[in-house]
Amino acid sequence: MKEIPMFRIFAMATTLFLLSVAHVSAQLPACWSANELQFKAGEELFHQDIPEAYIPPPSDPPVVVNEGFNFGAKALRRVDMPNDEKLVSLTFDIGEQPHEISGYQGRIVDYLRKNGIEATMFLGGKWMLTHPVRTRQMIADPLFEVANHGWEHRNLRLLNRQDQLDSIVRAQTAYRTVRQPLENATCSFDGSNQPATAVSTHEMKLYRFPFGACKQSSLELIEEMGMVAVQWDVVSADPWKGQTTARMVKSVLSRTKPGSILIFHANGRGWKTDEAIPLIVSGLKKKGYSFRTVSNLLSVPGAKPVLSNTCYDQKPGDSDRYDDIATKLHARYERYLKKMRK
Repeated sequence: MKEIPMFRIFAMATTLFLLSVAHVSAQLPACWSANELQFKAGEELFHQDIPEAYIPPPSDPPVVVNEGFNFGAKALRRVDMPNDEKLVSLTFDIGEQPHEISGYQGRIVDYLRKNGIEATMFLGGKWMLTHPVRTRQMIADPLFEVANHGWEHRNLRLLNRQDQLDSIVRAQTAYRTVRQPLENATCSFDGSNQPATAVSTHEMKLYRFPFGACKQSSLELIEEMGMVAVQWDVVSADPWKGQTTARMVKSVLSRTKPGSILIFHANGRGWKTDEAIPLIVSGLKKKGYSFRTVSNLLSVPGAKPVLSNTCYDQKPGDSDRYDDIATKLHARYERYLKKMRK
């Protein structure tokens, strides 16, 4: 039998290797087209007291997360950065109340994607179920970290231990439900070789209290769940209808420092946030800042979490002022739910 020259053997082996590499790194189709990702006018609106807003709560048992960070029964307010490295976290609360379907301020999301800005999205469990496609798009996007903002927008300071636990667990269940279709998806978010589900965690590991309010048992429950309670140190005040774009931009830029966690809203109640975010991002970039999700901020070598024993907006005790508002809202919720359950 005629002997095959070594150079031909080497050439064939090289070809087979390159073919195998090409197969492994072959790009997956994108899960959504550019048009499907794009915000559609009207999505930012919220609708109240409609039958479609009623979503029966899920009843799955609690699942301990046990991934990520463990800071005990304390709340994270900011992160001290090594050498004052100019990194910050933009966070957005996107939840809804029992009697409403709230909005999706997609202009903000589109801007962040276009400019490659990382952000952490605190999503309400009920909102995820009324906006499953938008939720999956955020879960699959490598820029974003999806976190827990409770089942409905209930003030945990006013709830007993079981109701607090239900609020946390039901949102976790909603996340798993909405994320599940991505598990076997043979597509990627951006048309790369990374499957859509590969960029997200099986369980949300961060939690933000509705109203920014909690009590000791609330923090203990978050610890028991293996999660981290995330507050903030820079307030945009965007749920206030009297807020202006100029005032928000000036306030946020003047208060931000290395390791800050900034809070905004993107559920139809970030009244000037669409206009302010591009100006805030641009202003922070000019000061030398870059953007990380909360988990990525905490993962910077040498970063030190700044923790508190309670929850508050700008100073201890100030979030207690939301108790009266939450009590009145709770009465409205119960009237709506009683009507829907008939």
